[in-house]
This record gives sequence, C-alpha cells and structure tokens, in this order.
Amino acid sequence: MFVRCRCRRDTCAMHVGWRGGLRLATAAIVASPVILILSLMVADWTEIRHWTQDPIGAVALTIDRGDRLHYVGHLVLGRVLDLCACADHASADQYARAEWHARTARQLALVTSGRPQTLLQWVTDGTEIVASSMRWGQRGSLWLTARLTRFVG
Repeated sequence: MFVRCRCRRDTCAMHVGWRGGLRLATAAIVASPVILILSLMVADWTEIRHWTQDPIGAVALTIDRGDRLHYVGHLVLGRVLDLCACADHASADQYARAEWHARTARQLALVTSGRPQTLLQWVTDGTEIVASSMRWGQRGSLWLTARLTRFVG
C-alpha cells in the first residue's frame, strides 16, 4: 500500500529530488579533503603544541613540521603522479620525501613496496589512506574535546 507524504514539499527531507542529492554529494566531495587535512593537523598538533606557548606559533609549527600531514600529502601526491608514466621521477621523489615522515612499518611499506596497478588496488589503497587519516583525526579530535571540556567546564 502506498502512503502519501503530507508534508510541505519545499522543507521535507524526503523530497530533496535529484538536485538536492547532487548538492549533498558535491558538498561531501568538497568537505572530505578539508576535514581530513584538519583532522591530520589536529593529530599533529597534539604533539607539537608543547614546543611553544603561542597558539598561532603552534599551528604554524604543525603545518611546518607535522609528520602525519606531510606523510599523507607526499603519499597522495606520489599516488596521483603515479597515474602518469611521464612523472615517474616526480612520484619517486614524493615517495622518498614520504619516507622521512613515515612512523610505522605499514607507512614505510606503502611508500617503498609495489604501487597499486589495477583499479581494485587503487580503490583499496585510497580507502586505506582515507581510513588511516580519519583514525588519526579522531584521536586528535578526542584529545582536543577532552581538553576543551576541562577548560570550559
């Protein structure tokens, strides 16, 4: 049995239509990298914040010296450059730079072992990079939330 919605169509979430869905998908695509970068910065900031008493200086040091942020940046840039055969030297340089920021054996393996070749390997690799970034961001966000509640409350 079909039940009709008795709402106002312009405000009902059930009637967003294809345009509303397209707007939501576009917002998610645009916001995801920003959220990932900010999450990595928060995770790096939890370690670097002790180097200076100045909050602005701590953020600047996080951007300049943050291993997680730089590792992911070099890894992603290396993966993007891997898509073009003409950029082999540039991608190798990015992987070498990522090695300096690698902290775990898994991170080191991602930049020193074989690169993804098939579509499935590319999708799996990208998913793992995003999931790892989200985990670090979650840890940093939880730390920051705990400190802010102590400070405010």
